[in-house]
Amino acid sequence: MPKIKDLSPKFKIPIAERELEVPFVAGALPLGERMGGLQMYSNVFKRGYGDKVFGSSEEGIWLGAADFVNAPFTVDMQGRIFSKSGNGGVTIDGVNVRITLHDGTVPRGLWGDDGN
Repeated sequence: MPKIKDLSPKFKIPIAERELEVPFVAGALPLGERMGGLQMYSNVFKRGYGDKVFGSSEEGIWLGAADFVNAPFTVDMQGRIFSKSGNGGVTIDGVNVRITLHDGTVPRGLWGDDGN
């Protein structure tokens, strides 16, 4: 069996725990990076492509679309959960303490504070 020669010291290959660290250059940090279907920026993270995306940004987290506003499942930064499919959906609103079932834009059921 041939002897395996370790070339790591010769080529300065980083260990796995340090491979994703970004070296700090005074006054300059990278704004973002794309690696395959993964996008990482200072305020946005996206994993996937097309309408099969998990993402997070200053708006919140989302699943199922390239952007927060078009996603069928979102959680905003205040903790409100929105889930929609076709013309129906449900909103769990911890801010206003209510759960709403809706058909498009028309509420069909409301539990909790109705705003009155």
